[in-house]
Amino acid sequence: MTDGAELYNSEYNLWNPNSKACFIVLWLYSIEPPLYYFFNEACRLRNKAVLPLLGPFAAAVGAILSGAEFGRADTIKRGLDQPDSPLGCMAGAFLLFRGSLMPPHSIAKFALMKGRPLFEQTMTDPQGNQWGKDLCRDEDNTAKWEELTPEKKMLAGFVYLPGAQSTSVSFKVALEFAFPTKDTQGHVPTLFVVCCHNYLKFSGFRMDSALHSAHPYE
Repeated sequence: MTDGAELYNSEYNLWNPNSKACFIVLWLYSIEPPLYYFFNEACRLRNKAVLPLLGPFAAAVGAILSGAEFGRADTIKRGLDQPDSPLGCMAGAFLLFRGSLMPPHSIAKFALMKGRPLFEQTMTDPQGNQWGKDLCRDEDNTAKWEELTPEKKMLAGFVYLPGAQSTSVSFKVALEFAFPTKDTQGHVPTLFVVCCHNYLKFSGFRMDSALHSAHPYE
């Protein structure tokens, strides 16, 4: 066995879906009391005050989401491995659902993202040419101006779901989360439908096993 294989098969390798490290990190994410709530809240608010407490856990989750899925024997076949598919770049794609109760002001934020172009910030130079900046992934304020071709003007922007989001392959399960039996307290039942573009790979992990989740049926 090579050193590389020994490293991959290590019980401490987070990219190995069968390692104890992968099991315990995902289990901690899934159990109650909800560690995932505080983790996602810190990601959403970019709360650096909790980095000493949650930073290592966030890094471990990020490592798993970036590659562990593709070490599974039952991984979803990606589009790149389906060259003859009539779906082209959408080959390998699949739908996910998330249901939740949301306050109206949070829904309004998502409504503002509807129809937003990729190059949201634009300007016109003295010659009449239009330029734009792609701010969707500009976390360091380093986006450069690009001349907008007719094709670039049609590119759609992103809808952000900050943090590590848990979803379900079951439409029914998602609806049950959106319509709980308890009082909604003014919150609005909301259903997210996510098309996971799995041509090269997707950043995620299917927690559909009791080894990886306390709630694999969700």
